[in-house]
Amino acid sequence: MKKFISFFTLLVLGASLAPSAMAANPTFNQDAQDLKLLVVANKTANSGWQNSNVAANANDTVAFQVYYHNNVAGSTATNTRVRLNFPTGYQSALNVSAQLSADNSNTVTDSVTINSSAVAQKLTINTSSIRWYPDRSQNPQYISASASGNGYVEVNLGSIAGCWEHQGYVTFEGVLTPESTPPPSDNPNLTIDKQVRNLTQGDSWSSSVDAEQNDEVEYRIIVRSTGSTTAYGVRVRDELPSYVDYKNDSLRVDGTYLYNSDNDFFGSNGISLGSLSVNAEKEIRFRATVNYNYSGNITLTNYAYTWADSVSRKQDEASVYLRGDSSDNLSLYINKLVRNITRGESAFANSTNAQAGDRLQFSLRVTNSGNNTLYNARVWDDLPSYLSHVSGTTRTDSGYYIGDISNGTVNIGSLAKNNTREVTFEVTVQNGASGTLTNRGYARADSVPEVSDYAYVYVSGTPAPPGTSTLEKQVANISRPNGSFTSNTALVGERLRYTLIFRNSQNATLYNLKITDVLPSYTSYISNTGNGIYDSSTNSVVWTMASLGSGQSWNISYDVAVNSVPATNTLIRNTAIAQADSTSIIVSNEVITSIGQVLGVVTAQTGPGGLVAQLVAVFLMTALGVAIAYLWFNHWEKIEEWLNRAKLAALRKSSK
Repeated sequence: MKKFISFFTLLVLGASLAPSAMAANPTFNQDAQDLKLLVVANKTANSGWQNSNVAANANDTVAFQVYYHNNVAGSTATNTRVRLNFPTGYQSALNVSAQLSADNSNTVTDSVTINSSAVAQKLTINTSSIRWYPDRSQNPQYISASASGNGYVEVNLGSIAGCWEHQGYVTFEGVLTPESTPPPSDNPNLTIDKQVRNLTQGDSWSSSVDAEQNDEVEYRIIVRSTGSTTAYGVRVRDELPSYVDYKNDSLRVDGTYLYNSDNDFFGSNGISLGSLSVNAEKEIRFRATVNYNYSGNITLTNYAYTWADSVSRKQDEASVYLRGDSSDNLSLYINKLVRNITRGESAFANSTNAQAGDRLQFSLRVTNSGNNTLYNARVWDDLPSYLSHVSGTTRTDSGYYIGDISNGTVNIGSLAKNNTREVTFEVTVQNGASGTLTNRGYARADSVPEVSDYAYVYVSGTPAPPGTSTLEKQVANISRPNGSFTSNTALVGERLRYTLIFRNSQNATLYNLKITDVLPSYTSYISNTGNGIYDSSTNSVVWTMASLGSGQSWNISYDVAVNSVPATNTLIRNTAIAQADSTSIIVSNEVITSIGQVLGVVTAQTGPGGLVAQLVAVFLMTALGVAIAYLWFNHWEKIEEWLNRAKLAALRKSSK
């Protein structure tokens, strides 16, 4: 009887353990007969369900079907969720993904693509059109989204029992909206094309020609209206280089001589071409004679300019390559150029635009175009009013400081055949300056006559066009550093730091600068640097600065904690914006963090692999029970003797 009672006790114990071992977690969509998790259809085009992609036009209605099936009979998936993720911007190919999960099951994902046949489109999901077909039903239930936001919508189906009779699906619908094409702005614009030909040698039109002493050349300028509206107040002017003499009364506009306009054409204000409608053009021609009676070769560049109301100055050039005679005559050539340092101009030109306060640099390039060395070469400059020389900036091309050119002549020494020396100096534009400021530079050497050249500064009261300021965003995992400045990983509970770097690349101070950053999903605010203000109602941090000078940067940051996420590898994305007075909104780059499993939490193994492990555990437990039963029935006397001895030893120990 003792044997029976004890064995019965073992059976009860095994019975109590076996159900626990046999209980399996649900798994979704793992059967070979299961349908695809996500399919897509174009309802407008009646395309039917497509497994991977579908074509769509603007304003088409598209539908998505998410299929589910709990493969484990006898199990129940709790808190089952179906989530649809979609892009928020305008794209020509929209990738839409689905995610199926439950509290005690695996997570399944899938994706499809909508291909636009025309312009980029934006997908908007209609949350009132969500339908649920539970338990193989053909009659849908309209359900509301349990969660929705920027780029996602989610429904909670509650508990889903296992086996085929409980399979079902959820459908979503959305509309494609085309990206609006802004109407063409009514902006006038101009282009200018400058060419030259050698009439004496019978050349055709080109951007450069060869010439000799007394050759006659003809220049052609074509001004064309290329904007979206008529250009009013169109003007054109020309600058002839040294050794090229204008032939009187040769100026023509569309073949018509302009009486008494020669001087104006070569002056700072040029001549008027009136109004030019869209695609209309004007042709200007004039002739000149080469007057270069020196040895050596030299290239002379002729510049032409055009501008109009609301159209900035445009320029083009044509060159004449002069071949001097073969005698030993001495010859000197000077080229005067300018650039605006404040505006960031890196190359010198014959002219520049400026405003009061700008810093400019002039260049005097002196070339020995003769056959012999020139001695005692020297340069000087005649600064106009409103240009103030910056002391200590006069230097040669070798970088050496050679005194102030504003105080007199600068001697650059001997100049070998075909060699060029350059002298540069800087000036500032003073208050009150306006119009055209003409700066003339001079050069001469022993036995060589004086030569000169001009550079022009066009001063306007309108501030210079601003550069492009930038807002850079970085992310870092403070708790566990990894990844790059723009993408990394984190676990729930870890701390992220977002850093913002604003760079003022404009040519002027920015006022009332404001930077706004909305915290990403699944994070909570901790702290910030730079005296930012956190607003819990908008879940954002705002920083303000009264002014930020040109070329300066502003670095700020804030920290957040990572909260629970709906699934492992959830991506949190973040950008920020900045704006100052008289500027448009500047958007930062995007940073991304992938949220992984929570540290210190043990998760149950799910899916087919977990079921196999549990069956193995049941088998081992059953084998152990059989072994115990065998020992109990065949060696009862020895087991009973051992138990009695153990009881006796325990009684003796307790009586001491």
